[in-house]
Amino acid sequence: MTNFKTAFIFALAMVVTCAFASSALADDTITQTIEYAGNATALGAKITLQDGCSFVNVVDGDNAPEITPKAGAAGTLDFAWINIPASPFTFSYTVSGDGCSAEISEIIVKE
Repeated sequence: MTNFKTAFIFALAMVVTCAFASSALADDTITQTIEYAGNATALGAKITLQDGCSFVNVVDGDNAPEITPKAGAAGTLDFAWINIPASPFTFSYTVSGDGCSAEISEIIVKE
């Protein structure tokens, strides 16, 4: 049986706020830093957006997850990596809303 281990990880969320364009809501880019221990073969993260914010897309980069939420998703978002970057790593995604912030609520490591 596959061993799944849930680990609460030190995580840092930084929010970079974009300027507003007239009365439209701005898109914010959020960068998360993820740290994990062990020999992971798959990795997942649950990230909770504040109320009134929704997921737009993942910013392209070396550490982008293979599995991402659909555009417009809100609340708790699920991300997953099959090709896992070395720890620690960062990845960025865009959200829509007014002054959005996000928090990593759980990291799931498959060894």
